[in-house]
Amino acid sequence: MYPEGFHPVGLEFKLDHSDYVKHSASRAAAGVKYYFVDFGISVHIPDSIDSKLVTGFLGRDRDPPELSNQTPYNPFKLDIFIIGNMLKQEFCMVWVQSRAGRCLD
Repeated sequence: MYPEGFHPVGLEFKLDHSDYVKHSASRAAAGVKYYFVDFGISVHIPDSIDSKLVTGFLGRDRDPPELSNQTPYNPFKLDIFIIGNMLKQEFCMVWVQSRAGRCLD
């Protein structure tokens, strides 16, 4: 979308802040890719480990019911929950709020 890049703080300016940035296409035409990384509770599980279960309850999202220091859970399933919850919070609830004037679950 922005072949010359843009400034990380002044998003409407070029990287060197010399001029306004120009975009070349819409998101759909540019083929924008989104990457979701590090949800605040990342772990490394080597391939050699058979059990892929972990424990822990620290992280930004406090909604996942499986977070526990005592009961092991599957971190890969937790990632899916967190992505879904983020999409719900950032897109669905904002859309509902802007249309109805209040948030609904």
